[in-house]
Amino acid sequence: MIKLQKEKHFPSKRTTTNVFVAIVFVVFFLFVLANQANIQFYANGFGKIWTQPLQVYYLDVGQANASLVILPNKTAMLIDTGSGESEEDFISSVDYILAKNKISTIKYLVLSHSDEDHIGGTEALLDKYQVDNIYRPKQLAKNEESEHDFNRVDTLVYERVTNAISSEPNCTVQFVKNHTIFIDDLTEICFYAPDFDKYSQTNDYSPFISITYAEKTFLFTGDATTNRERELLERLSDENETLKVDFLLVAHHGSNTSTSAEFLQAISPTYAFVSAQNKSYPHEDVLNRLKEAGVSKLFNTKTVGMIVVAVQENGNFYIKTLAYHFEIEFFSVAIFLLVCMFVELNSKKNQSKFSVLAKK
Repeated sequence: MIKLQKEKHFPSKRTTTNVFVAIVFVVFFLFVLANQANIQFYANGFGKIWTQPLQVYYLDVGQANASLVILPNKTAMLIDTGSGESEEDFISSVDYILAKNKISTIKYLVLSHSDEDHIGGTEALLDKYQVDNIYRPKQLAKNEESEHDFNRVDTLVYERVTNAISSEPNCTVQFVKNHTIFIDDLTEICFYAPDFDKYSQTNDYSPFISITYAEKTFLFTGDATTNRERELLERLSDENETLKVDFLLVAHHGSNTSTSAEFLQAISPTYAFVSAQNKSYPHEDVLNRLKEAGVSKLFNTKTVGMIVVAVQENGNFYIKTLAYHFEIEFFSVAIFLLVCMFVELNSKKNQSKFSVLAKK
């Protein structure tokens, strides 16, 4: 009896190729997903930023405020922490920037005033990072014990933030006052505190903070009102000082209650930045005043995302934004489909060749 052998079926070359392509794509797709932040940042030209001595980031935190400064001695300074709504984006941005600069702690944290859109991410920040120095406004939480006779703020968020501040270990906490921090021969940070201990508006507690490096000056304003602007100009006049600003963070998200023509004329900023999300910000009057003051370009986080200014030791600088957003998942799938089409067409082409050879 003749024993019939079962025919063995081996995977075709086409099937093997398709499996290989699928495996390569899965590996590529997982790699892309794990590196989305890097891809977005490098695609927007941030690659040349990380090595610069001074890096100033205006974080994209919606209708809120948060700025992160990497100082030339490789320490970090945060001015405000965004809102509770933007907490996740705020922490994610801080994580990424500090990791790129190999920094694990925050040297300085400044809270300009008690409004939620400036302090909302503080608890999350203190939970994750060691903060060495905290500068807080001359405002007390409702139930806070203090020897100072400051105004009290009756909000739950401010109470939680002040509790978190008081619980931060190995941290020096002080109320904002006029003083200067000298980082090195090229770098200084000046605090221009409010003139009085009590104001009727929370925004009036906002200090002005200037950071100067290589003769380039940044000014941070919180939600400072025109009242605070007059205070600063009077102080500078009394002390026979001038404050010329290259980079201005426009106060109160571009609200019409700030950024007076007189103030702009005195500081004559070259570039201006607005941290906002609502379409009514910045106010049209403020835009007109900035234009009349000679501001060469205005950047708004609402339209360009995170903004960074990096200054070199010779005073040259870069301004980069996350204006271009790439849909990573869409591009990955598109690439996969194109590869599949190429493999399929190539396979059919090879089959056609073999058919012609067989006929011959």
